[in-house]
Amino acid sequence: QPATTCACCCCCGRTCREAYLEVVDPNRGDETVAFITKGWAGAGKELFTSANTFYVDFGKVQDANYKALLLAAALFVNYRFFEGRGGQQRKQRED
Repeated sequence: QPATTCACCCCCGRTCREAYLEVVDPNRGDETVAFITKGWAGAGKELFTSANTFYVDFGKVQDANYKALLLAAALFVNYRFFEGRGGQQRKQRED
């Protein structure tokens, strides 16, 4: 699971989650070609909304189709790991 929980937001009832994902290209010998990062949205946004902030660094990706795929991957990561029912943040499962 790409998310880790930090202890800095225990006061607001939500846990901050940060994710740093490297996108590798197997055709280039598993070279890192891009990054998807879930960043800190700011105190006001984190406290009063369920909105998330993602950054996509396209790095060495030149093709527009692959850039669109990276944006779709960022949306999927947000949905799969950070959103729950009704837009509430999911609690991290302990496996």
